[in-house]
Amino acid sequence: MAITKTWKVYGADGHRQRESFKESYRYDFSENGQTRIIEVLNSDKTGTNDYSIVKITRDTAQECEDEFEGQLTDGIFENSRTGRIEEIIEWRYELIIIWNTGEREVFSYPTREKAEEKESGFHRAFGNQIQFSCINERRF
Repeated sequence: MAITKTWKVYGADGHRQRESFKESYRYDFSENGQTRIIEVLNSDKTGTNDYSIVKITRDTAQECEDEFEGQLTDGIFENSRTGRIEEIIEWRYELIIIWNTGEREVFSYPTREKAEEKESGFHRAFGNQIQFSCINERRF
């Protein structure tokens, strides 16, 4: 299962991010069963030239971090002066339903409120068929 990590890369102190003036893009270099996807969101998507958002998808978190470090020096930002870097941590909320049959289903939602709403709906519609349900926070 592939992992995506996301960073905000600002320009050097007092400067806008040079990369951010370009159009956003996405490259998929995946091959031979190995995932390698690089996506850059620039001002056409973010609305600012203060930073660019970089999303890297690889097979492990360590591969994401190694790829990002390489992109800072030899890739996306090789001709830019970078400043502050912030990792963007994304959360998802998983609704887990275990049916009386023993079957387990997992549904993913962007907010806890949405997951709770769906859980309530399942209980209203299928209450006597549900053995267990819960909502877990998950970092992506």
